[in-house]
Amino acid sequence: MNCKIHVGFGFHVNCYHSYRGDTNDGLGFGSDIRIIRHILDTLTKLNEEGIPVKGTWDSENFFSLEQILPKYAPDIIEKMKDRVNRYGDEQIIMGYSNGALSAMNDDEFTESIEKAVTNPQGSGLLDIFGKYEKIVRPQEVMFTPSQVSLYNKLGVKALCLYYSCVPFDAFRTIIPALDDEYAFNPLTYTYKGESMTVMPTYNNSDICDAGCLRAWVKELRAKQVSGEIKNDLFIFVNMDADAIFWETMNLPIVKNKIANTDGINGLVREIADLDYIVFDTVGGYLNNHKPL
Repeated sequence: MNCKIHVGFGFHVNCYHSYRGDTNDGLGFGSDIRIIRHILDTLTKLNEEGIPVKGTWDSENFFSLEQILPKYAPDIIEKMKDRVNRYGDEQIIMGYSNGALSAMNDDEFTESIEKAVTNPQGSGLLDIFGKYEKIVRPQEVMFTPSQVSLYNKLGVKALCLYYSCVPFDAFRTIIPALDDEYAFNPLTYTYKGESMTVMPTYNNSDICDAGCLRAWVKELRAKQVSGEIKNDLFIFVNMDADAIFWETMNLPIVKNKIANTDGINGLVREIADLDYIVFDTVGGYLNNHKPL
């Protein structure tokens, strides 16, 4: 059995929230800073222990990389850069100002994608990190079919769209149910003769729906062993970087031994001993796996 199950963790960075305050405290972006620091430090600690987990980061540029983080948490940007260079973390495009890409006209859309890569203020992914993957995780994971031609024109090679069990979803409810072999592999989406690659994406709610990450991968592994699934699989878990799901819940009695209570640390450790698990990124998987 040569098939593997690849697992990737994605973190959506946007420090400006319309529903919260615009201050450096718990009511504003202070919690973003706290949780992002926790994610970065935890991933590095796991790497230092020999667990090769990687992060995929989709960061909004204007508010986060250009204004808030350089002023209030420049250490976060430095740690992100270090992880890209030393541990294989990946930067993908979200959009310059967290605007709704699916609602933009052609000029606005083009500006948002291009400025997310490089801009005069130096807050583009290429400006800061020196490299990036031309993959887009659009704002709120929204997608408009008529923009396939725009994505292609800009050289975007893939979109990350939720195929999720919860209402925060992109396309699971509007197509026939996918077999697991397809639900965890890149797909080809075609609209009016133009095609692009879509990477089905999941979140922490899908992990809870499966019980825990270990149960999820073991269920899929059984289908690989039986021959029902004949290819590698990729579980890409993407969620807001300020989500408390990434933090340890510090439960005093059970000491976070219950599944899904130990944040990113627990998710990684519960599958790290399985010999068929490969920690990966979206770009890394797409570089070696064509759409099914």
